[in-house]
Amino acid sequence: MARFRTSTSTTNSLPPSGAYMLQVIDCTETVSTNGSDMFGLKFAIIPHDRYVYDFLVFNPNSFWVIADFCRSSGLELPEKAMDIDIYPNDCMLRVCYAKLVHEVGKDGKTRLSVERYISRRQALGINPALAQISAPENAPPPKKLQKAVGPLAVITTSQDTEVEQDDTPF
Repeated sequence: MARFRTSTSTTNSLPPSGAYMLQVIDCTETVSTNGSDMFGLKFAIIPHDRYVYDFLVFNPNSFWVIADFCRSSGLELPEKAMDIDIYPNDCMLRVCYAKLVHEVGKDGKTRLSVERYISRRQALGINPALAQISAPENAPPPKKLQKAVGPLAVITTSQDTEVEQDDTPF
């Protein structure tokens, strides 16, 4: 049995829009409805006891979002333009900074949403209080991402393949 408390409040006590430190606590590889590879990310908002979700969609219109996430989270990119392989495990427990906004969903509920991944310096400019927050001890150190090797592997999907509805390029 599970228990919860009902409320007559119309607000859901979301933290205000602004810059936050986030830690990836789940990264699921999936496919968007348009057939693009996609990572579904679940973040813990540090130090709030809240979560925010985002998608990294691997199509040319969204590559800049993925690059911003990598730079913010310590996944170092090569200086030259090239294809890079990234895996869900590369993202796990990474700490990044993002500008979060309130967004009204199709269901009429207001949620926090990632507007943009930003550097720590940019985040401190928006929210100086972040300087007082330490990164979680389990956060991995920076990691250099490597050039893709060989052709992209073709993976046959099973009935368990999850297809997400969110394939909106930014």
